[in-house]
Amino acid sequence: MVTQGINIIKGYCPTCEKEDADIELIQGTEVLNIRDESIPVETSYYQCQKCASKFDSPDAPDYMKEAYRIYRQRKHLLQPEEIATYRKQYDLTQRELSRLLGWGDVTISRYENGALQNEGQNAELKLAFEPANLMRLIAENPTVLHEDKVKPLLEILKNETRKNYLMNSLEMLLDYEADILSGYKTADIGRIINAVLFFCEQTEVARTKMYKLLFYADSKHFKDYTVSITGLRYAHLPLGPVPDKHNYCFSALTQIDPALAIEERQWSEVIGEVFMAKRRPDLSLFVDSELKTLLYVKEFFESYSAKGISDFSHNEIGYIKTNTGQLIPYSFPVSI
Repeated sequence: MVTQGINIIKGYCPTCEKEDADIELIQGTEVLNIRDESIPVETSYYQCQKCASKFDSPDAPDYMKEAYRIYRQRKHLLQPEEIATYRKQYDLTQRELSRLLGWGDVTISRYENGALQNEGQNAELKLAFEPANLMRLIAENPTVLHEDKVKPLLEILKNETRKNYLMNSLEMLLDYEADILSGYKTADIGRIINAVLFFCEQTEVARTKMYKLLFYADSKHFKDYTVSITGLRYAHLPLGPVPDKHNYCFSALTQIDPALAIEERQWSEVIGEVFMAKRRPDLSLFVDSELKTLLYVKEFFESYSAKGISDFSHNEIGYIKTNTGQLIPYSFPVSI
């Protein structure tokens, strides 16, 4: 024990059974050996000045449990609450999950209550909560779950597997260098989704107009702060600048996040598509300068139709200086 500080207080000593005994609150650091690690934990105890007995306060923390938590952090092991959250996400009982993994009935209960798993078991747990792997475990252990639970759970897992596939594909598609073509920023899927939600939060926005709003938001922020907001790259197409690989990219986004939807609309004899938001954007993803830029662009083009903003974008120097299909460098400043 390394003593850091001593305080004398009045309190009850359980040995002397004296209500107003002079007792010392001793705080310090104790090193606990957990497997192959030495874990320092903050500790405290009381010592009666009269009888020298030592005792914990009724609300003293469990030092071993705290040492286990630090050990898990060092070894990148799941914490008890993470295991419980993953399990409850799929409405599995502790016993069901234990049996799917081929473990004892109370193993998951022990881990969720603070027992320390080994690295091999931790790896099995992480794998089990990959939707495709959990589906495999259910198929390999058909008697563990009641049949009424299997069908809806498999539907959830199939949808999540598809979302994971789309996310991985989209990340590969957007895996390009943070250079002048992306506004010196790597593409950020969360920012892309929430920028779109910001622009269509209160009203649906035509697909053509949405692409221009994103282009102007990224380009204006780059013009003012030398970095884009989303990291998207933009290509020169007949209707103006649009995000590169836009068809696949935004189709995937609507399946990854159901809060973002694309629907068909008919105007007179013209059929087009609009973006719609089913939740509010998460603005915590953006810094103040980005929020300021998003709002500026939204208000600047509020009265513009899809054709109007498309025509406006044709006059941008970056559009004029590039050919159809070419990427537009952020080095060309926009006019707003």
